[in-house]
Amino acid sequence: MSHHAADGISSEDWADVTDASGRPAQRLREGLDTGVRVMEDGRLDIKLSEHKPWLQRIARHTKEHPYPRGPIDHRPSVTFDPDEEESYPLRLNIVIQVIGSRGDIQPFIAIGQRLHAHGHRVRLATHLSFRETVQDANLEFFNIGGDPAELMAFMVKNPGLLPDMRTIRSGAIRKRRREMRDIFSGCWRSCFEMGDGTGIEHHVASDPWSEEVDYRHLPFVADVVIANPPSFAHISCAEKLGVPLNLMFTMPWSATQAFPHPLANIHSKNTKPSVANFASYAIVEIMLWEGLGDLINRFRKRELGLDPLDALRAPGIAHRLRIPYTYLWSPALLSKPLDWPGSIDVVGFSTLPETTSYKPPDDLAAFLASGPPPIYIGFGSIVVDNPSRLTNIVFTAIRATGHRALVSRGWGNIGADQPAADDILMLDKVPHDWLFHRVSAVVHHGGAGTTAAGLIRGRPTVIVPFFGDQMFWGSIVARAGAGPEPVPYKQLTSEKLADAIRFALRESTLEKAEELGVQMREEEGARNTVCSFYRHLDVAALRCELCPGRPAVWWVKGQHSRNPKGKGVKLSAFAATVLVETGLLKPHDLVLYRSKEYDTSRDPRGPISAGAEVLYGVVTDFVSAIAEVPTDVAEMIRAHGQYGDHRRSGESRRRHRHRHFRHGQRRPNPACEWKKDHFARGQMDSVVGSSTPSRTSKEKDEGKRGSAARGEPGSGSGSDEASESESESLSRRSSSASNSNLSSISNSDSSPAADSATSYASAHSQSHSHSNSPSNSSKQSPPLADIAAAISRTPTSHDPDLTAELKTLSLENTLRRQQSRENAIEVREVLADARYHASRAGKHLLDWILLLPTDLSLSFSKGFHNAPKLYHDPMVQETPTVRGVRGGLRAAGTEFTQEFYQGITGLVTQPRYGHKEGGTKGMLKGVGKGVGGAFFKPAAGLWGLIGYPLDGVHKSLRHSLGKSKVKEILASRISQGLGEMVAASPEERATVIRRWNEIQKRHESHGS
Repeated sequence: MSHHAADGISSEDWADVTDASGRPAQRLREGLDTGVRVMEDGRLDIKLSEHKPWLQRIARHTKEHPYPRGPIDHRPSVTFDPDEEESYPLRLNIVIQVIGSRGDIQPFIAIGQRLHAHGHRVRLATHLSFRETVQDANLEFFNIGGDPAELMAFMVKNPGLLPDMRTIRSGAIRKRRREMRDIFSGCWRSCFEMGDGTGIEHHVASDPWSEEVDYRHLPFVADVVIANPPSFAHISCAEKLGVPLNLMFTMPWSATQAFPHPLANIHSKNTKPSVANFASYAIVEIMLWEGLGDLINRFRKRELGLDPLDALRAPGIAHRLRIPYTYLWSPALLSKPLDWPGSIDVVGFSTLPETTSYKPPDDLAAFLASGPPPIYIGFGSIVVDNPSRLTNIVFTAIRATGHRALVSRGWGNIGADQPAADDILMLDKVPHDWLFHRVSAVVHHGGAGTTAAGLIRGRPTVIVPFFGDQMFWGSIVARAGAGPEPVPYKQLTSEKLADAIRFALRESTLEKAEELGVQMREEEGARNTVCSFYRHLDVAALRCELCPGRPAVWWVKGQHSRNPKGKGVKLSAFAATVLVETGLLKPHDLVLYRSKEYDTSRDPRGPISAGAEVLYGVVTDFVSAIAEVPTDVAEMIRAHGQYGDHRRSGESRRRHRHRHFRHGQRRPNPACEWKKDHFARGQMDSVVGSSTPSRTSKEKDEGKRGSAARGEPGSGSGSDEASESESESLSRRSSSASNSNLSSISNSDSSPAADSATSYASAHSQSHSHSNSPSNSSKQSPPLADIAAAISRTPTSHDPDLTAELKTLSLENTLRRQQSRENAIEVREVLADARYHASRAGKHLLDWILLLPTDLSLSFSKGFHNAPKLYHDPMVQETPTVRGVRGGLRAAGTEFTQEFYQGITGLVTQPRYGHKEGGTKGMLKGVGKGVGGAFFKPAAGLWGLIGYPLDGVHKSLRHSLGKSKVKEILASRISQGLGEMVAASPEERATVIRRWNEIQKRHESHGS
């Protein structure tokens, strides 16, 4: 590679976009006092002023942490050693959340195949359009919603972070926001929901004779989350589940001083380039949060029960939480910046294995054989408004160069109105890995996947960017010498495209492209990605203590593990099930295990910044709360009509599916219909049961003998068997409906307080109560044989008991009783709904009242706690984590005793430590640190006595008001454990029991 390509990239390497007249690209709109404008190509045009306070803070940061100097390494930052086994000690449930086009999905398919080959269960959660592609790769698919074709069309029309006025007036923004809201919800469901996210309960098996269970019928809860940054719900999902997260992407998303954000175009006269580059990432994240922050916070509050994020915390939160990043591009093309930490890797392009079995159509094979290698032109998943204009530009440019070409129709349907030609062949779907070996150059939109496919095979590349990171890749390719400068779509003409093709076919360009391809072919991007993924996982935190080859999903609380130190025990689903089923462990001793904690709350640097952040947060929270009042009220009103909608059993759905209603007639409440049906069935049982004993045993015997004499099916043992069979059938249906409804009711947000239980027992006892419920007893089923026998008899004046029985069962009386029961049920339902909504309103009010004192006291506690870090106190401890009321009380006690103890003892320990580290000078500094700690640390403990308990109450309220799915997760983990226990051998179960007893004995010996 040339010396220029080995140098560090800078902002000057990004192409300046000009229109056909040579003027700078038109700036559409200007930000509020930020110097930020959105350009026509979608990038942010940023003019920086060194007098901005926030920019001065970044300048101080870059001065304190200057860009390192050293050799640039163009090799992947992490790889498996030659003699290292490519495996992982645990078998994990991994969900990969990806949104985007086919080129965005394909790298993750290659990664998923690698992980699947290592024994992991891999679920790729993406758009429905890619279901067949994912399943063909032998991976599990989950639909998160969204239409990539519509997304591509929208992005072509609005390439920037801000849409134009025509789009706003058309209502497309509202539709895109609704789609993103559905995608957030789909990402969360992909972490725990069984099935494939399509809502289809019954799937046709691809191989009906296979004994392998369809993955859509197996419970799934993610142990790890992998996501690309544009899915946006990743951190919230990982925080809710308490599992590790690894972000992977094909363009830079982490701040660096080496080069600006790919979506930013920097102009800085008096600002250092390193400062401008670093600032561009913060500006892009702020702009993204401005557009989607309200949707993310709504998702966090209402679906996850998490606290919202404000505009101070949200941008850069992944960096603050130290989320690992794995970047999927070749370091031979763009090396890892030297100021990126070890938690960020650059591993190479992740590509699928080459297609060897592909057989081209006859016309394609004939075209390739009839002349020199043609040019390939295709824009993949890009959808344009005017495909005819693009087609004319492409065809004119091809003929101007005098070369043959293969043109892919793509999603934009290019060339649809052009007649067949000898020098141009139109293509549909052809594998790039097969085709690019047989072309001379490639022209495309600059997607990361297509760029990789061309460069790996040493083909010169012409990029026509439309939006997003495509300009970034065009600039990188041009900088490497493997192609011309990118030609943006909005400036594309046939002359510019022809000139770019001629540049790509120069001898020097061909040599550079082949040289780059040789280096990239030596990289194994997917393999390196898996290595990076494993390196960022904490095996010790994930591993079960009884079964080292299984991930821990349950936590035995310390007081039940017999550990004298109060520490709990981590158990896998298999180990916990074996111990519970053998009686060695009680279900209520188990809670869901969290292998990774994320603290997204405020973490002020000192008491002054704590006050400023609280003021800002309170103002923004108050404004957002006022703005959400109309929607909250509307949802509460609408909730009555939707109350229990998902509680309806399959039988009830079939009964109501084809029912039609007159215009203006209100559809009946599903919950009310179920209650009426269930209550009426029980009342019918009692009515028939009370009337049947009026018959004497003699009459019953006569009736049976008469039936037997007539040979009717009610006679003898046959009658008993028939009655029993019908009773059992009714019992099964009643049990199924009851279980279905009880399960759905318990999992709804109608009883939010129950969602706070994360223990094994809360789901385990529920499953047992269902199996032992009265609905499973044959006593609850109506004695249909007696009713049929009574109705079949002819009433006479000589049979007064029968006359009375039929009168009791008469239609008029039955309807009257039914109406009275319905009225009573409706009254009770209205009262129950009123209590439910009043309870939720009360919780909302209490949470709102506690908001200010909680935020204020907790922020001051953390501010005083962190203040000693400002003068480099080495003895500052981590702040405790709070998840509920009990946790808040424990955290308050811990913080109070710890901070008071350190504050007082620090007057002695700090000078002694300073003297040990730096002599007399260090001792004097230690005296100052001790005095400062004596003031700050006890203050942190005192504020914590108020803040942490209030935070525990607040988190419990927030959790109960959200649509938490803890019970579904509990049920899935229990089902997973039962399945693994059934599949395990007796020796494996015995090993679990033996190791558990060993742990108990060890803890008892330490305790004594």
